[in-house]
Amino acid sequence: MKVLKILSCSDNLLWYSNKVGSTVPFLGEEIEYNQTGYISVIYWSREDGGYKNIVYKKDAVVIEVDSHSNNSFFDQNNYPI
Repeated sequence: MKVLKILSCSDNLLWYSNKVGSTVPFLGEEIEYNQTGYISVIYWSREDGGYKNIVYKKDAVVIEVDSHSNNSFFDQNNYPI
């Protein structure tokens, strides 16, 4: 199972500003190109309230974790923390 490890938060108004050092669900990524060739990469995740929202790639990394092992990435409901 893939999750996002939040390493930093480039804007303290983003929904994950209080989650630096934690993991959040990984729902996918999106790459956008504009007319000048600029590439914007975002990850999709889910907020605590259930809403789908973005995480900037510069603020997180995708990691693979074993949801069946007893590790600190998951709570008792097998939800990434």
